[in-house]
Amino acid sequence: MQEHDIGIRLNDASGARFELNRVTDGRIGINADASAFGNRFVSNTVLGNSEVDCRDVPLSPGAAIDNTWIGNRGHTWDPPGLCTPGR
Repeated sequence: MQEHDIGIRLNDASGARFELNRVTDGRIGINADASAFGNRFVSNTVLGNSEVDCRDVPLSPGAAIDNTWIGNRGHTWDPPGLCTPGR
């Protein structure tokens, strides 16, 4: 997916798995809203998005996130640790 506003956006979703996707050159790559929980993001490439590559919004500020992120590549993320630098 290229040239988009939000590549993958989860709202009120649970139990989904997103694997081996390529999301580039939009505003936000992957965005999991606070209402999304129990989802897995695995080995996705998320690069070149203008606002953020990988984002998972916790239910309340400072709370732990409720989704699992493994082996995703990106340059920007919120909170820290969702993605690792990739190219």
